[in-house]
Amino acid sequence: EESMIKEAAEEICSILPIPDCKETMDNYIKMIFSFVDNLDGKTLELCSMFGLCGSKKELTAPIVDVKFDQCDICTLVTDELLTVIQNDEIESLIKQGVEQVCTVVPIPGCKSMLDNYVDMAFKMIKNLNGKTVCSWIGLCTKGELEKRN
Repeated sequence: EESMIKEAAEEICSILPIPDCKETMDNYIKMIFSFVDNLDGKTLELCSMFGLCGSKKELTAPIVDVKFDQCDICTLVTDELLTVIQNDEIESLIKQGVEQVCTVVPIPGCKSMLDNYVDMAFKMIKNLNGKTVCSWIGLCTKGELEKRN
């Protein structure tokens, strides 16, 4: 599962002109998996972290063993990546990259044409969500999506 997420992050980094993108994404992925691996399920760790409860106390209610499948993980990660990509700063960086491409490629009206494509792509991205993307790439089935709605 971690390797699939790393591969997806590498693909995104190959598209986005973000300095140290791959290393940054690898570090975040490692941190997330390490964090999840270290949750023991016996304390109110998440609740305490977000300041939603008083202190770390032992749970008195029975603990439900929650399993995350590939659809859950894909949806979570994709929603986060879409949030990052939808940042105006990222769009600006991509447009700067487009300008650099146009200095090399001798196409009349290159910058305005590619700017239009970038604008169209970002409009499409702003209408996406993790469930949709994960179903497109086959990590969520129709049945999995219906049970999540």
